[in-house]
Amino acid sequence: MQKMDRLLARKMMRTPHMQNEVNPAAFVLRKEEGQHVGAGALNLDGATISVAEVVALKEGLLFARHKGVKQLMVEEDSKLVIQVVQDVWMPLWHLKPIIKDIKWLASEFQHISWKHIFIGRLISWRTH
Repeated sequence: MQKMDRLLARKMMRTPHMQNEVNPAAFVLRKEEGQHVGAGALNLDGATISVAEVVALKEGLLFARHKGVKQLMVEEDSKLVIQVVQDVWMPLWHLKPIIKDIKWLASEFQHISWKHIFIGRLISWRTH
């Protein structure tokens, strides 16, 4: 399943508007059984990896909410981002507004869980 997500993200990041980007970000939304619900790729034009990670997370949460998802498992390859969202670590000052938005969006779901995985800057979502 993760391999398919990586291939989809790479394909999205090869589109003409993403080719010159150093730190693109992507997310994939799947049902619990693995059925594809949607995906997105972002051109963040010079953003740091940290910014790319949190912006992709925020956009993925917005997308899931828009699709009417009620329960969500977020699989994220940035352990730091997960720990910041879970209040284990304080966010860097420039990430605080985005992290605040992420926490608010996360509170809108009936259930949300967070899992750190190694997949190469792709946020994978599983809905229940």
